Amino acid sequence: MSVQSADDVLKEANSLFVDEDYESALKKFNEAIDMDDSNSDYYAKRSFCHHKLSDHAKALKDALKSIELDPSNSVGHFRVGMAAFSLEDYVKAHASFTKANELKPSQQNKTWIRKCEVELESAGSAKPAPQPTPAATPAPTKPKLVSTPIHTPAPISQQAPPAVAPATDASKIRHEWFQTATHVTVCIMSKGTKKENCTVNIQNKELNVTIKLVSGSEYQLNLELAGEVVPAESRFEILSTKVEIKMKKASAAQWNTLEDTGEKLGVWSTVQDGPSKGLAYPSSARKHSDWDKIAPEEDKLEGDAALNQVFQGIFKNGSDEQRMAMQKSFLESGGTVLSTNWDEVGKGEVKGSAPNGMEMKSWSDLSK
Repeated sequence: MSVQSADDVLKEANSLFVDEDYESALKKFNEAIDMDDSNSDYYAKRSFCHHKLSDHAKALKDALKSIELDPSNSVGHFRVGMAAFSLEDYVKAHASFTKANELKPSQQNKTWIRKCEVELESAGSAKPAPQPTPAATPAPTKPKLVSTPIHTPAPISQQAPPAVAPATDASKIRHEWFQTATHVTVCIMSKGTKKENCTVNIQNKELNVTIKLVSGSEYQLNLELAGEVVPAESRFEILSTKVEIKMKKASAAQWNTLEDTGEKLGVWSTVQDGPSKGLAYPSSARKHSDWDKIAPEEDKLEGDAALNQVFQGIFKNGSDEQRMAMQKSFLESGGTVLSTNWDEVGKGEVKGSAPNGMEMKSWSDLSK
């Protein structure tokens, strides 16, 4: 049995991080650093993991260690800026983002530099603010309770449909993504987001999203994308339950991850005038079959096997939109809905439908 190297452990940590299992990812980052405590990139990556877990003091400590080991590490300086900004030390954050941009210019750095300038301007002073310690980190403010007058409800026929409660906790907002040969779609599950409170900035290799929450805090998604996109042909839409961002790929490549982890992009193979090979038939099974390579069975199938074969045929011979609708509906509904109507499926999250006598449960419910 071969012994894992620090790089092997780091790859496991990156994979867990991409899956948004930050607690497990942090344990792996710790293991990697225990094996090699001289790698600047390791500390920069663990800093971002601490940031995702809202432990900004530890995020700052790791980021500072990263640039101590390698002062030319632009990512390390960027992580210092992120941590300092979260700790409301906008002077330090501004200096760190500026240094990161000097080392590796990017629109993402410029956006954060401007954010720092706005905060400093609103404070009316550019003097350095004292850096909070972990114990002095201010607790998140609770939204004020506002009393509303009691009124007699209108008849049911005149009442408007209930409004979706807006998201209030940034740590509970998650994002998902899926892809086709031509587009990458990112869905941020934030309910009740208003257009004026959402900023989406799409660059060639960057995606930056900021959502102002009713609690006064902000949700931020800042990604260095695995591949290049075409901003002019990309768009986003704010729905009642999520923000959906559809980005046009610069080339028909297979993205193994949404964020750039250093992996090369795969080849998205398609057949001219034939079914696309890029989308796999949606299945919850661990082992996936390539139905295009399986010869038809001579024996006539019956029951569920026959029905499954019908679905496979629809997926194989359907259009890109039909295949995308089948994949999205199957995954979002927990395997209980399979639809080919993209016009309907693309409007929002597909809710699961449990069989009679059973109750739908999400993974988040089971983990409570």
